[in-house]
Formats: sequence, C-alpha cells, structure tokens
Amino acid sequence: MRRHSGSAQEASTQARFLEGVALRQVALPPGIAFSSVGLALGHGTSPLEVLVVLNAAQPNAPTLRSAWKARNAGRAAPLLLVVLHGERAYVCGPTGEDPPVYLALDRGQVERICREALEQPDRHALA
Repeated sequence: MRRHSGSAQEASTQARFLEGVALRQVALPPGIAFSSVGLALGHGTSPLEVLVVLNAAQPNAPTLRSAWKARNAGRAAPLLLVVLHGERAYVCGPTGEDPPVYLALDRGQVERICREALEQPDRHALA
C-alpha cells in the first residue's frame, strides 16, 4: 500500500474527508497512480464501497475509469471512486461497464452525497 507523503495541506484534506467514518486501509491495484486514503463500506450484502484516494495532478476521465475498473474487477458491489485533488473531488462509478465520471466537483458536496449513500440500509436503496 502506498502512503501519501505530500504537503501538510494535503494531509489535512485527507483527515477531513469523511471524518468520523471508518475507513479501511486498502492496497490499490498495480498500475494505479493514486495514493489510498481508505475504503468505506455501506450496509447489507455486497455493500456500496466508497474508495477515497489522493492525486497530486488533476485526473482525467480515462484515468478514473481505468482505476475504477481495476479496483472493481467485475464484482457485484457498487464502487464509488473519489479522487481528491486540492479543493475538488473527481468521481467515478458506482456501476456499469462504462461507469459515469464527474470531474472537478465541490468536495463538500461529494462528501455529503457519500455520507448519505453509506447510511442507506443496503445497496438497493441507492437507486
């Protein structure tokens, strides 16, 4: 597992996103250039996974989809990949062969959506 060794501001960003939510440490698949912050799990069978990572550069849609596909690897659980870069969040997922990508979103809004999704009783309540 790679640890991020960036600036104090980046470390503060890491500490604030989904603060109070249990984040499991996970190793990222080979070839993924992001730094893992952690993985939050929803409720129920094959729960929603929210994987939070940091990236020093602004990610693009193909990079997000590639990382999402490498982590998801065809599993049934929906995966929401959240890449933090500065004050913005870049999101891919949660499902599909060609999952949707949302670029340069407000980090606070993405965090609120993630919290709400993680509180649902199961992944089917997300629809």
